[in-house]
Amino acid sequence: MFDFLREKVKPKRVAGLQCQIGAEGKSFDLAIVQRVKAEVESEKSELNVSVSQLNQKLEKSIPICLSVDGKGVLTRKIDIQEYGGTPNSEKLIPQLLPNAKATNYHLQVVKGKSSNRFVSIIRKDVLEGIIAEIENAGFRIVQVSAGPFAALFVRNDEQLTMNAGRFNLEFDGDDLTEVSSNAEIDEKHIQLVPQGNASQFFLPESAKILIQSREFGHRLTEFLDEQLFRVLGWGMLATILAVLLVNYLVFDQQNSRNQELAVSVESYKDQLNYLSALKKKTEERQEFLAGAGWTSPESKTSFYADELAANMPSQIKLTGMQIFPRTKNKDRSKQQKWLYQTNEIVLTGSVTKSTIVNDWMKELSALEWAESVELVDYTQNSTRLKGEFEIRIVIG
Repeated sequence: MFDFLREKVKPKRVAGLQCQIGAEGKSFDLAIVQRVKAEVESEKSELNVSVSQLNQKLEKSIPICLSVDGKGVLTRKIDIQEYGGTPNSEKLIPQLLPNAKATNYHLQVVKGKSSNRFVSIIRKDVLEGIIAEIENAGFRIVQVSAGPFAALFVRNDEQLTMNAGRFNLEFDGDDLTEVSSNAEIDEKHIQLVPQGNASQFFLPESAKILIQSREFGHRLTEFLDEQLFRVLGWGMLATILAVLLVNYLVFDQQNSRNQELAVSVESYKDQLNYLSALKKKTEERQEFLAGAGWTSPESKTSFYADELAANMPSQIKLTGMQIFPRTKNKDRSKQQKWLYQTNEIVLTGSVTKSTIVNDWMKELSALEWAESVELVDYTQNSTRLKGEFEIRIVIG
């Protein structure tokens, strides 16, 4: 899974840097390639660039594939059958460089025809000095090779002789057979080595031509792991920020809704208080009407009023008609409350003669619903003035 993810985070642009060690010092040839879908295309090339000039020629975010050649790099063609069939530094270096310690050198082996191999040897301190000089300038080296062999990755399959600038490579079909130095350097082809070195960055590890070293083998893995960590880190950060943004938007929406509901609750609370007050008044008035007997199914207040009005003589001026008159509660232990006499009617009025009142009382007594008719009071100060009366009717 990690190999799959590492492949996904590989950068699209890679630099190939060829270090040529000469008698007068080091020179660098630069080539930048770019992967476009399944193709690798050359972006630009620069010859004879110093490390200080790389700052203007190359972005520091672009990884470097380094190749080293020239003074200090020994390249030999050997038959591995003569060396036990297994080309490793412990066996090859002491035989190629008598009295040399294998631990002081790096080894690179390139397959030739049949059992032939092209072996490149370089001192560790020389190579590590070059790497340190480049990385101290702020660049990142991810893989290292030696000699001109990286040019194999940009070779036309039909070429039997390949001009790689400072070297000529000869082939028998697909097999490399000879490597020789050019007497005259062809600058048009020098960029093939750094270009090929950068191009092999996109190949599987088993197909690459690299110096055999655990240290250098870990460089690319560490670089890709850093890229993967950076991508995943930014991805996680973006996800967290997105979640926080969504949470904030939801919170803001819910908070606004909560405030709206709070305002509505306050408004409804006022309305509920108003409704409670109305309900209380309604109950008090219903209690009042019930106490007066006006809400009773047997209440005949209108009937009684019509009957009395129909029987009242024209000589009588009626000043009051209390159907179910009210009286105060006489029980002092209870709260003062009005009570209603639901079986009485009290009539008050004025008349010129008392005989008219007496005759009307007889008519009232004849009514079916009148149980008794009583003259409560009659007052007349002079025969010239009208008398005032009060009659109480008990309903039976």
